[in-house]
Amino acid sequence: MAMRIHHTNIRVVDPAPMVGFYRALGFRLYGCMHLGALYTLYLSLPNDTHSLEFTVNESGDPNWPRDMGVGHIAISVEDLDATLRALAAKGITPLAAPSRPANRTDVRVCFLQDPAGYKIELIDGGEFRPAREALPASIGNYD
Repeated sequence: MAMRIHHTNIRVVDPAPMVGFYRALGFRLYGCMHLGALYTLYLSLPNDTHSLEFTVNESGDPNWPRDMGVGHIAISVEDLDATLRALAAKGITPLAAPSRPANRTDVRVCFLQDPAGYKIELIDGGEFRPAREALPASIGNYD
């Protein structure tokens, strides 16, 4: 069961200062994917395979959880179905059946929950390249 950490998710309401801060640290913005009322931004350090994923909800909804640790850790796996079978044998079951975010045909994911309540996203196929959709004007351009 080959696995590697793919990204760490952070929920944000105002993405511009977050992107600016991480760019100042050396991160480069390389992806954006629209998910209805939400969208995701992907940043990584040069030559690093681990990314930051900002899930953005600009509505300012006070009920949208964005405390520390509310996001998730994503792990890419070579074969999601085989991984889920192996985890089921250890008593670990997914929160829901695997799905395709934003109806993408090239990506299939499934979420687990650890004993403390943190979400773990499993990404099928070992590799996931986020889309490069239009960025909000407040973010600027891709790096």
